[in-house]
Amino acid sequence: MDKQFVFLNFHTEYSSNGTVEKPMDREYCFGDIFYEDHYQENEYNIRVYKNLAGVNKGAKNNACFMSKDELFNYISIAKRVHDFDLKITDEEKHNRFSVKLTLKAPRVVHRYILTWLRYSYEFPFNMYLADAMRMKNTTGFKRDDLFNLFNLVGASCGYHFHGDRIHCIGDVCWPRKFYSVKEQIETVNKAEDEAEVNSLFPELQNIKDFKTIYDNSDDFKENFESLEYWQDDKSFKARLKFYKLNKKAIKSTK
Repeated sequence: MDKQFVFLNFHTEYSSNGTVEKPMDREYCFGDIFYEDHYQENEYNIRVYKNLAGVNKGAKNNACFMSKDELFNYISIAKRVHDFDLKITDEEKHNRFSVKLTLKAPRVVHRYILTWLRYSYEFPFNMYLADAMRMKNTTGFKRDDLFNLFNLVGASCGYHFHGDRIHCIGDVCWPRKFYSVKEQIETVNKAEDEAEVNSLFPELQNIKDFKTIYDNSDDFKENFESLEYWQDDKSFKARLKFYKLNKKAIKSTK
């Protein structure tokens, strides 16, 4: 299988107006926001590239496989945590979406919502999200929260580019509804080290009988960076077996 997701550069294009003033530019992530004032009122403009447009031109790790409506509905899920204004424009000439998001909230809320948005375009999290969305139409997972399923997929895959803590939202809890993050935000908001909130993937992987796909599937190791692998029905069914086993392992601890 061809490997599209190799040798990519972390690529988040955004600007911010408000508490944090930042011109449109390419960054690794939204890190500039996370270390500024405790309470922020910002209007963000974020460029999200469609399909492989960014990957093929500039090796940008920025590839969203949703339609405009799907992306809008996905980001809107985060309104369960805190309300915000959202507008998405289809910039067809540039093969990308322009996401305008206005948020007035404590810094940690900005962190949660911007990270949730980042999952929509950054590999491998965009593929984890794609699996989670497919699972919503699969027997045994239809009643599960998408947020929960994303965490299950991410932990089950067991392979990430760098520090898992950066990309885990939530603590060890099954099931976890997205809106229950509010309780955690109140705790994190008072904590000195916000990084302590992000330990979900490693802790899930330590549960008895939890099996990562990376450690148990040569196909996964060989084709992880291939879009075809993630979109192939047979490969999805193979991953689904692990998701089902790991859901059972997590629930057995509760």
